[in-house]
Amino acid sequence: MVGSGPHQTEPAGSQRQDNFLNLERERDQGKHREGSVRTTHTSKNHFRVRSHVSQKQDDNKALQREIEDLKKKLRHEQRRRSASSSNTSDEGDDNYRQRSRTPPRKPVTSLRQLMDQIDKYKRVEEDQQLGKGKAKESKKAKKEASLVLGFSDEDKIGTIQPHDDALVVTLRIKGYDVKRVLVDQGSAVEVMYPDLYKGLNLKPEDLTVYNSPLVSFEGKTVTPRGQIRLPIQTSSDMVEVDFIVVDAYSPYTAIVARPWLHALEAVSSTLHQKVKYLSKGQVKEIVGNQTLAR
Repeated sequence: MVGSGPHQTEPAGSQRQDNFLNLERERDQGKHREGSVRTTHTSKNHFRVRSHVSQKQDDNKALQREIEDLKKKLRHEQRRRSASSSNTSDEGDDNYRQRSRTPPRKPVTSLRQLMDQIDKYKRVEEDQQLGKGKAKESKKAKKEASLVLGFSDEDKIGTIQPHDDALVVTLRIKGYDVKRVLVDQGSAVEVMYPDLYKGLNLKPEDLTVYNSPLVSFEGKTVTPRGQIRLPIQTSSDMVEVDFIVVDAYSPYTAIVARPWLHALEAVSSTLHQKVKYLSKGQVKEIVGNQTLAR
């Protein structure tokens, strides 16, 4: 037993040494893994910080570009207003003197101040445009007010004076030039006589019912055949009126009365042998024919 001791002790020491080496290796491997994990976490955190800083830099650049664009727009608006004010003489001099007395503006230091100045210029521009629009309306109103529908001795030129002739004119009815049309401002309805009814190739089915009787120039009661609505054109103006169709003799083809005059916003004068009305800022005339009236 004693002789065999040394042979048994040597393998045990060698085994303990191997175990110690294995533990050293495992500890080194653990440190290596821990260092890799720490390095990985550190790298991820560094990437997140760099991404956040890059995003903020991009946002700041975009905001800076927006501010520069707004400054350009403001400078362009200032140059445009300065050029427009220099087109007027007295006004431009007054503006120049006023600007010379006015202390220089403080530089724009924030986006809010820049937006406030742009809004101010826009409001001034809108006020100027509104003032121009009102000035145009005022000029138009004055021009229309200066156009008076009336008659003077000059309107008698070309007429046979003195006379007691009716006002007989030529009108374009339903696309046809119709002569011997009587303008009667004392009548309340437009009347169509047989000659015009036949000349326009109208048929009974073209008429609508009209049951109210009329009184002729001779004082007789006349029963209408019906009613029809037709356009009457004078120059470039056109109005529609209702004609009452009657079977009765008349030296006229039709009578136009107050409904037509009021629709055209016209006035008539038998003395001056004219009908006058306003159209597109002008006073237009329809001249009567005394020869056809006699």
